[in-house]
Amino acid sequence: MPVDSPALPPGPSSLRGALVLVSVVAVGSLGGALWLREWWIALASIVLAAASAARALTRPPPATSRPALAAAIRWTVNLTVLGLMTAASLAAAEGLVRWVYRDVTSTADFRGYFTTRWMRAHVRHNHYDYRGAEFDEAKAPGVYRVAVMGDSFTYGNGLVERQRFSNLVGDAVRDQGIEVLNFGFPGNNWPEHLRTLDRRVLRLRPDFVLLQWGTNDVELDEHVAGRPIAPPLIRSRDWHEWLYRHSALYTILNAQWVRLQVQRQMGDSYDRYLTRLYGDPSSEGARLAGERMHQYIALARSRGADLGLVMFPDVAVSLGDDYPYQFLHDRTQTICQEQRVRCVDLLPAFARVPDRHTLWVTPLDAHPSALANRIAADAILEAFVPQWMAARPAHAARE
Repeated sequence: MPVDSPALPPGPSSLRGALVLVSVVAVGSLGGALWLREWWIALASIVLAAASAARALTRPPPATSRPALAAAIRWTVNLTVLGLMTAASLAAAEGLVRWVYRDVTSTADFRGYFTTRWMRAHVRHNHYDYRGAEFDEAKAPGVYRVAVMGDSFTYGNGLVERQRFSNLVGDAVRDQGIEVLNFGFPGNNWPEHLRTLDRRVLRLRPDFVLLQWGTNDVELDEHVAGRPIAPPLIRSRDWHEWLYRHSALYTILNAQWVRLQVQRQMGDSYDRYLTRLYGDPSSEGARLAGERMHQYIALARSRGADLGLVMFPDVAVSLGDDYPYQFLHDRTQTICQEQRVRCVDLLPAFARVPDRHTLWVTPLDAHPSALANRIAADAILEAFVPQWMAARPAHAARE
């Protein structure tokens, strides 16, 4: 009959992995402390890293014979290594995305990683708090001053200054004694246009005010909060906003997720939202937009400024016969004709471009590209420069 062998005590387990892990964490702490300039934390991290590395390299390696402690060490080491590898993979992916999309300047709004990076590196504001070069508030004698107003299209989202249509126009007419100033600001609609004209622009005594019109100018402030927005990739608002501002990888993944939802028509769309609220010309939004446009025209003329409009279509959607915002163009053109205001509609010119995506400033942003701004500048020069040149002699006589 076999005799059971006596139970053997568990063998010792190496603690070397735990010590290596402590060394790695200490080195990470050292890097963070140096970046934050916390010198005492940096010194403590050096001591901890050196002591842990020295002990891990000794012979024989440190060990324990306690099974529970050994299991805890193994799980801790394995989970930490998994976490470090995951973090390293995400960091590598983040770096790769930033390199691949290094030429992307902006996304559709002003909160994302790319736009934040672009604004830090390429955007300047003058003393009047608008994007552009400095200028003298008092007009020089004999100068015909043109003030360009609008939203982020005029601001030049994603573009360098010289590519904006206002700069292109200004460069073309500077030698003819015509000065072009840009007062575009992201998000401005009719209420903001009126306030900006009254409180900021007219005090500079412009001879001509050119308003850049966009399809969302009709939106009422109380409706903006109800815009259809595709749910983000991460539902936690705080986490989404933080990652959206700081991570190129998350920005790209979220953009693809939103695009997928739009393609599958999950939820409401922006064009259906605008049509539902403002498609009826007797709706509150349509009525108020018309009233504010009349107020804008009357205010400019009451201060001695002539004016015109340049209409930018929304190139995020089809520009063909199924263009969903034609009713807004027609309605605005009607008011311009009634008020004898010259209005340039860029929809026909943009529709002739074979690929409307070349009118996008970046693959992530449907704001007007350099090409779109060049087309707009050419149309403005053709439509308005003869009027400006004809008005200059009378303007100079008044001066």
